[in-house]
Amino acid sequence: MNSIEKLIEVCKDYKSGILGIKEFQKRLETILLPDELKNTLEKAQHNAFNKLEEIIFCYPEAEYKQYGDMVADDLIRAAIEAKKYLEKE
Repeated sequence: MNSIEKLIEVCKDYKSGILGIKEFQKRLETILLPDELKNTLEKAQHNAFNKLEEIIFCYPEAEYKQYGDMVADDLIRAAIEAKKYLEKE
């Protein structure tokens, strides 16, 4: 499985409840993306990590899932766009 697919899979695992928000954040940090995606998907990955950090420390636990799902959805969209970009090259 390539790194983009792995990123999408981690997001889907979070959305389906397999991962908690802290594990989701931890796994995002371990996915290394290709150099050609440094300014696009890697930036989105970094922003997602930071947003999850904000959710964990600034929001009530009851709201983790709601806001975490939004982060996962945004990251899935960014990953799909990156995949399309790589396929064009």
